Amino acid sequence: MRQRVILAVLILNAGKVVSIERLAEAIWGPHQPPTARNQIVICISGLRRALTEAGASADLLGTASPGYVLHALPEQVDALEAERLAAEGRAAQAAGDLELAAKLFRQACDQWRAPVLAGVESTYVEGEAHRLEDRRLTLTEERIQLEIALRRHSDLIHELTALVETNPLRERLRAQLMLAQYRSGRRAEALDTYRTGRTLLVDELGIDPGSELQSLHDTILRDEPEPVVVEPPRPADVPPPPPPPPLPDETHRAVVPAQLPADIPHFIGRGAELAELDALLKERASQNLLTIALITGVGGVGKSSLAVHWGHRIAELFPDGQLFVDLRGYDLNAEPLSAGVVMDRFLRALGVGGDRIAHELDERAAQFRTTIARRQLLIVLDNARVIEQVRPLLPGSGNCCVIVTSRDPLGDLTAREGATMVHLDVLSATDSAALLADVADPAVMNEDPGATARLGRLCDGLPLALRIVGARLTARSYWTPARLVKRLADERRRLDELSYGQLTVRATFALSYRDLSPEAARMFRRLGLLEVPDFAPWVGAALLDIDDIEGENLIEQLVDAQLIEAVGRDCADQVRYRFHDLVRLYAKERALAEESEGERMEAVSRALSGWLSLTEEAHRREYGGAFTQMHGSVTRWRPQDVDLLLERPLHWLDSERGALVCAVSQASDLGLTEHCWDLAVTATTLFESRSYFDDWRTTHEIALAAARAAGDVRGEGAVLCSMGSMHLFQQSPCRAGERLRDALELFERIEEPFGRALVLRNLSLLDRLNGRFDHALARYEEARAIFAAVGDHFAEAHVLGGIAQVHLDQNRLELARTLLSEALDAFTRLGSERGRAQILNRLGETLLRLGRLEEAESACEAALALVRHRLDGIGQAYILCGLGEIRLRQNRLRAAAESLDEALLIAREVRERFVEARVHLTLGDLHARQDRLEEAVRDLSTARDIYASLDIRLWRFRSLAALGRVLARQGDVAGAVETLKSSLACWDDPEAEECVQVRELLAELS
Repeated sequence: MRQRVILAVLILNAGKVVSIERLAEAIWGPHQPPTARNQIVICISGLRRALTEAGASADLLGTASPGYVLHALPEQVDALEAERLAAEGRAAQAAGDLELAAKLFRQACDQWRAPVLAGVESTYVEGEAHRLEDRRLTLTEERIQLEIALRRHSDLIHELTALVETNPLRERLRAQLMLAQYRSGRRAEALDTYRTGRTLLVDELGIDPGSELQSLHDTILRDEPEPVVVEPPRPADVPPPPPPPPLPDETHRAVVPAQLPADIPHFIGRGAELAELDALLKERASQNLLTIALITGVGGVGKSSLAVHWGHRIAELFPDGQLFVDLRGYDLNAEPLSAGVVMDRFLRALGVGGDRIAHELDERAAQFRTTIARRQLLIVLDNARVIEQVRPLLPGSGNCCVIVTSRDPLGDLTAREGATMVHLDVLSATDSAALLADVADPAVMNEDPGATARLGRLCDGLPLALRIVGARLTARSYWTPARLVKRLADERRRLDELSYGQLTVRATFALSYRDLSPEAARMFRRLGLLEVPDFAPWVGAALLDIDDIEGENLIEQLVDAQLIEAVGRDCADQVRYRFHDLVRLYAKERALAEESEGERMEAVSRALSGWLSLTEEAHRREYGGAFTQMHGSVTRWRPQDVDLLLERPLHWLDSERGALVCAVSQASDLGLTEHCWDLAVTATTLFESRSYFDDWRTTHEIALAAARAAGDVRGEGAVLCSMGSMHLFQQSPCRAGERLRDALELFERIEEPFGRALVLRNLSLLDRLNGRFDHALARYEEARAIFAAVGDHFAEAHVLGGIAQVHLDQNRLELARTLLSEALDAFTRLGSERGRAQILNRLGETLLRLGRLEEAESACEAALALVRHRLDGIGQAYILCGLGEIRLRQNRLRAAAESLDEALLIAREVRERFVEARVHLTLGDLHARQDRLEEAVRDLSTARDIYASLDIRLWRFRSLAALGRVLARQGDVAGAVETLKSSLACWDDPEAEECVQVRELLAELS
């Protein structure tokens, strides 16, 4: 599946370099696994092989920094070929050859032979598929318009009927069907087509049909002739032609208003948005359609600035003038302006006398449209609050351009009127610094670029805040950027500091907060209490203790008010939301002012317990059975849609990991000690599965300090035990032993048997790695008995696998195989894929040593399928190494080398040094078999050095023993003897067969 996503992205960007980061985002979204780059490299290799086998040239898929490029010709990509044919069709149309134009458009539409990119699971690819499908429909509409011009009405009805059935809300298709029916003498059917469409639009979107459908409907009702004119297209970079001259009786009163405010000083950035607006104007002008741009964004983000700045850029394209009004939709001190008042102002500005202005709103709107029908005007409607302020002011022709700014999405404006939404985000770090330097003294700002960058971050990239800071620095020339940084660093004072004259960030947010419903306002305040980078809808439900849907609806109200923003869907297919920093400070400020301490603590505790509940459930679903972890007594709050949230538990973790770390920290800050250490410990195995060791360490250091400060001995022991596991996974056995022994002492002091069993299990692993097999077995058996007594069958099965491994190390192969079969049955009953994969891997090693090579390979391949499905990098590294060893014994040297090379690549990517050393150990054996003794010495020396750094005596012994044998084959007797003696200094068990073999070789060499 990953290969298909990569190929799809490369095809969609044929001829362009696609970065590895972009490919990773297309596959995994914003939360990629640590092995993402490695997995993409592997997929690219597989793609190249598949393309070559299919007959493609070797250089079709090329490497180019910072990623890859598909060197495909335009005619090899259907979408590009369709656009080429459509362009030729428009040229033929412009030349008057409608027959050829229709033929070319048919060929363009024929490039679509099936659903686009069907079966490719990727949010990015699915979005592109939707775009291409929309493009297909647009080309189809252009082709049908040509067919209608060629009077082929009857031939089109069947096709158009099917298109309208599958795209019932697409008004142009419905209009074309109505016209074809009407021109074919099927007037009643045409009217029924309109009625069906109107019902759908009202029921689905709550809007009436657009002007094209309504006008056609009226024409059909009156049974009037409706000529069909197909105009040749104009080039996209040519403005529309001037409108016809005014009628003779209008000439004497033609007025050219120029109401656009002065251009914005210190306008910085917004290059992408300006380019988008330019492209929109050119596209609409080429089609003689009304241009409506809706600029949205949080208060203070620069919507009005962009509107005015772009207005000045394009003003010359509208020679009949510019109309501007501040609709005051977000003014604390004045009521919003109604459309009727604005039309009165506009009509007077256009030369219409006050005594001639209609009194009724509908008549005044019609008068306004009539007055501007033959004019090319730029109309800027700033700070619109509701659609009713805007809709009556829209022109009825395509000669004009309308710019609307609003904090609200004004859905009807896009759905019904065809407006294009341009959403403004805060400025980038570079643009923030540039704006500060432009407003304040550039020399002062450039003296301390670090402080300037910090100011930009503290202002959250919000242009209003940046302008305030720049103005304050200008007014107080004796202040430095570093001084203002110190004043802004205190979150409690930051909004106070971001005020200058009548400019204040707090007031800007207050305008949006004022209009929220009481419940939405409470949601806003409580979300501001959380110190997480982003959140899913269930978090809002927890804060208010309401159901998930109600919580999501309230959050969406905050999105509409531009107080929070949706940042896309996460790996668990949940929409995630976030605050801009300054808005969050305002929300927290309102919570502190309007809610009691008890209400605030109860809300936050509920959210934290929600994360704890979901983390527990994710662990259970991923690993099956009991948790093998200690927990506190915190009451859990459980979201309603757990099955949806945790359909893929590790994907949920990828989405929530940042929030989990912050939740642990906030629980510590609030003195919620059990929330803190329980959440940290519960997330342990999830962090381990993705190699998120930094998150593991951070959460546990916070939790350990919190437990110790609160005198929570049980919590302290649980965290120490989990930290011991972390050090084991990071191959730091000495530090692991220290943590585990400290935890064991605490559990024995408070007589906590379950905690003692958890520690014993991990200490057994340390004993085994250092060849203390009797100690390992004794501790494993004691732990197993405790787990059985408390009913933790998952931990019991895990320990059973450990006992089997000890017997395997001591060459008791049949006993090990029997115990592993029991453990495999247990994990199968518990539904643990991870447990099954671990046991299958050990079973593969056992069967290898029993000489049952085909069975060994089958066991490891089954294990590999399980861990690949889970994207478990550590598991893949271990199992691929085991497969390499099996294939080496099968004398399949090339297959063995491939498995080992992949294992080494992944092991390095996930920083699994134990496996890295084991791969080098096996590669040494491989090279020795091929008589490549120098390469064998190099690999075995690497393995020896890694095991020495990890202080794992048993495996250091094995690497030294193997190296000694190769040195003996090279004729380096002295070196071989010294190395073999060093191996016995690491581990010398008189009964172990490996030690016996080393002593025998020493005797021969002596």
